[in-house]
Amino acid sequence: MKKYGFRNIKQKINRYGYHYRYTDLIFEALAIIAFVEFIAWLTGLRNGYLLMVFFFLLLIIPFIIIAVLSFNGETKRFEMLVDYLSNVIPVFMQKSKINYTLRELSTLTQGKMKEKVDEALSYLENTSSDAELLRNSLKIIEKEYPCSRLKAVHEFMTSVELSSSIDYKEVAANLYNDVEFWIKQNYQFQKEIADKRNKLSGLCIMTLLMNVIFVYIYSSNEFFAGFIESPAYQFSNTVFIVLILITIAVLLSKMNGSWLMEDLKKEDETKSRKIYLRINRDQKKLFPKEYIFGFILIVFALAVFLKGRRDYAMVLGILGLFILFKKKLQYASDRNYLDRQFKMEFPMWLRDIYLNISQMTVLNAVENSISSFSYPFRKELYKFLSAARKDPSSIKPYNDFLEEYDVEDARASMRLLYSLNNVSKKEVNERVGYLIERNQSMLNKSQELRNSDALGSANLIGFLPMIFFSMQMIVSMFIMFMYLMNNLGSMVTK
Repeated sequence: MKKYGFRNIKQKINRYGYHYRYTDLIFEALAIIAFVEFIAWLTGLRNGYLLMVFFFLLLIIPFIIIAVLSFNGETKRFEMLVDYLSNVIPVFMQKSKINYTLRELSTLTQGKMKEKVDEALSYLENTSSDAELLRNSLKIIEKEYPCSRLKAVHEFMTSVELSSSIDYKEVAANLYNDVEFWIKQNYQFQKEIADKRNKLSGLCIMTLLMNVIFVYIYSSNEFFAGFIESPAYQFSNTVFIVLILITIAVLLSKMNGSWLMEDLKKEDETKSRKIYLRINRDQKKLFPKEYIFGFILIVFALAVFLKGRRDYAMVLGILGLFILFKKKLQYASDRNYLDRQFKMEFPMWLRDIYLNISQMTVLNAVENSISSFSYPFRKELYKFLSAARKDPSSIKPYNDFLEEYDVEDARASMRLLYSLNNVSKKEVNERVGYLIERNQSMLNKSQELRNSDALGSANLIGFLPMIFFSMQMIVSMFIMFMYLMNNLGSMVTK
């Protein structure tokens, strides 16, 4: 979590319908905790168990506060990035010089962003031995803010200055519109995050209230009034309340919005590499070893069955089928993972290509773009480059790119990219604006997939309150049944 200190406690954001205030979130977290303690009392918990809940509250408060601070910090970082991206293109268009742009932006930014802008400007003006001076100076900012839009803007600025281009205004305008649309989209999504967080927290509270209603209905019956005094009920109800509190804390921590801008992080590099290699290994084999082993087990099970040992045959047959279906399900899951990965990365990559194509050849622009993406996408780009360089005039490498994966519009987009070979710079510049606009819909889908993946675990956690409540009802009904049997036994003995 980034540290910004309590000086930002009154910071507000009010853009595109999203309203945020730090003190509101703190009050919300503390109100939930106070409300849960009150609910614990209403459900009949006695002093010892109330103290247990209170002790747990003391443990959970720091986690809730950390989640709130994380949300605040990520929101503040996003606001700093927005300030930078909203100004960098208009300022750069004044003189087409990166040092002038950074100097101006130093007065327009704040906090960590201003620190990084000043650091980049200092490196740019005081370093003379770096062959990649412009790019490396801007990477100082990109390292702190790993955002694909930021990197695209920097690559565009660097290409324009290195080539001393003067025919770039239309591309810059399209890039600026893309950035502004992305900013608006993310603020709107951040509002959705807040709404979803409130709804899921409300669901947690609703399950607690339903438990109160359950206890009230049954304890109001004179015959069952004493069951809430039983240690079993007191313990199970305490566990239920604790689980709901944990759910609330996890929900808050999962919804900090860090993925809104940090779309170039590679935390899953090891996972994506493993899946890509496994997919390619399986595709090269006619029959993977798991299929062979599973088939052998099924044949062996059939032979055992014919000899009359049905029990052993059933075990071996189930094991063989499990191995076969497990491999098939794993392959389907791996393909789905890579399909989503490529759907998210392809439009980001294509945008970078289009922004640099007026300053480079198509293949040089592709080579220049490789380092920013995941291992699977890099491998596919290397395969494309190898095929395209062997036959530069053929459209086949462009048609074959990501052909094995379900990436919408990939072939059509690659054919348009192929059409930019061997045309004048003027023609390239005329087409790039259209290509960027055409790619915008894919970028939007990419962002939606990223948001969906980021909130996937939070959505699953949202089912937990009702699961916990159902378990609590089952346990309570069992305790009531035992209490009833005990009372009936007592009445018989009397």
